[in-house]
Amino acid sequence: MKRFLLPLVLVGLAASRLAGQAVITRDPSLDSAHARVRDALFVLRDSLSSVDAAVGRLQRDMSTSSDVVLRSRVKVLRDACNRAARTAGPTLSVISSTTSVPSPDPRNVRAETERGLVSLRQAMEKCGTEFGGLLPVEKAEELRGYAVPRALRMQESIRTYERVIEQYFATAGIKVRPRGAGKNPFAG
Repeated sequence: MKRFLLPLVLVGLAASRLAGQAVITRDPSLDSAHARVRDALFVLRDSLSSVDAAVGRLQRDMSTSSDVVLRSRVKVLRDACNRAARTAGPTLSVISSTTSVPSPDPRNVRAETERGLVSLRQAMEKCGTEFGGLLPVEKAEELRGYAVPRALRMQESIRTYERVIEQYFATAGIKVRPRGAGKNPFAG
């Protein structure tokens, strides 16, 4: 009995150590449809990053900057929102025209993504209009009082879109790396 107990304990210890090992595989290569969709969504992601950065600068400078600086921050935010709105349209066209991605789509993720893109485009257009309206000098008090809450609401629409697009990427089998990250060096 004791002869069998020692090997059993050793096998159990070895198995627990092996369970912690990771298997690193190469990212799957994408066909042309998947690559087109990925590239369009990445361009939109980059546009949305500039909106996030503009919101951050506006928040940072709100309490310590002059009205002139704040108007400059609002102008940058307005322009970023307008660029994102212009980018969302072609991205929606790519998603709509590429019916083979994702395939299969049992949870109807593509339709949800299309709705998310429409909603995002509307939010970005509204952002451009609202923040453009805060640029005149006589709107300085409104800018100080309401710009950040408006920006945070608009930023929430970006977060909602990001949750939708994560499901789309997962269903389509498209691996997403953080911006600026290269290929996985361990995958070869």
